[in-house]
Amino acid sequence: MRTLLLAALLLTSVVRAETGQELFDRHCQVCHGPQGEGNGPGAQALDPAPRDLTLRPYKYGCGRRPILRTITEGVSGTAMPAFGNTLSQGELEQLADFVLKLSRQKGCGCKTHQ
Repeated sequence: MRTLLLAALLLTSVVRAETGQELFDRHCQVCHGPQGEGNGPGAQALDPAPRDLTLRPYKYGCGRRPILRTITEGVSGTAMPAFGNTLSQGELEQLADFVLKLSRQKGCGCKTHQ
């Protein structure tokens, strides 16, 4: 019984990890907009404008790996920051998976899927 109580306490004290959607809402939607269409409240002040994440192809490719690279390293010459030192590897991957989901909304103009 004592073991079960300890296990229950440990489980309730663990902080719930954020989902890709929650990470996007916190870190990305101000520029990319709530639906990822590049029309967030901060977008008007940016040149170049934030990318519409629902349209592909992307600059570095359409697959998970190029999206993860962009989120991790940022994009030079744009307002896209690098999140590699801000988010954990797991959070970066969750965010990449969410952006990949957004990218599939309007079809694909990519030649390859990476």
